[in-house]
Order: sequence, then C-alpha cells, then structure tokens
Amino acid sequence: MGLFTAFSGAIGIADALSGGLKVVELDVKKAKDIPELFEEIKDIPFKAGEPFIDKVAGAGKVIAFPAIDKNNQVQIWFRRKKFIICRSESPAGTKKFLSSMALDSLTSGLSSLSGSIGSNKELCNSLVEEMAAQLNSMDL
Repeated sequence: MGLFTAFSGAIGIADALSGGLKVVELDVKKAKDIPELFEEIKDIPFKAGEPFIDKVAGAGKVIAFPAIDKNNQVQIWFRRKKFIICRSESPAGTKKFLSSMALDSLTSGLSSLSGSIGSNKELCNSLVEEMAAQLNSMDL
C-alpha cells in the first residue's frame, strides 16, 4: 500500500484534499438573505460565541462567529439561494482575508497549513455540526 493510499484511507480522501472543511446546508425557510437570517439568530446563545455580520472579499456578507484561531472560524454563507454553515480557513473581514492571503503567499501556503490539522480544526468542525443541528431544529 502506497503512502498516499494509506494517508487518504486513514483520514479520508475528501478530508485530505479539502483541508477538512466541514459544510452543512441549513434548513431556512423565512430568511431571504444574510441580514434577515442574522436578525433571526443574533440573540441566540451559540457554543461558538456571538454572531456578527462581516464581509468576505469577493463574496459579500457572511455571518461569522469569533475565530478559534487565524485558520478556523465558523461562518454562515448564502450561496445559490441556500444557507450553509461551514468551517472557514479564511477569517471574515476583507482586511483579515487579504492579510491572510498575503501571509500565505509569502510562506508558500505554510501559514494556513495549521488550519488543516490539529485540535482547532476538529473543534471548529464539531461546532459546525452542533450549530447546524441547533439551527435546523428551529423554525427559521
């Protein structure tokens, strides 16, 4: 068995190629965009912390939660008429995103490698799953 086969079999090929990004679709019927969803959830206590609206370069507004570290943050996006909650390796906020990209460029991607491994990645993925279940159980 080759190294790649052993490696991908141990952690899963999708996880290896995606850096372990967790993405879960939300069951939202009332809110039509990020600001409307934010109004629905802004006062709900979440394990990931207090939500806030921010911008992501080239992607518009997202609902973000306090970053676990510079490579792990729970975010809610609106894409193709659906809401998703995900683990993001790029922090919300255009300035943060651009500085993260610049650091990655200077280090040939090694700066964000820590986001693909370790306990913070696992914590962030766990928060995504728990929060998705919490949000999907609500009448949003």
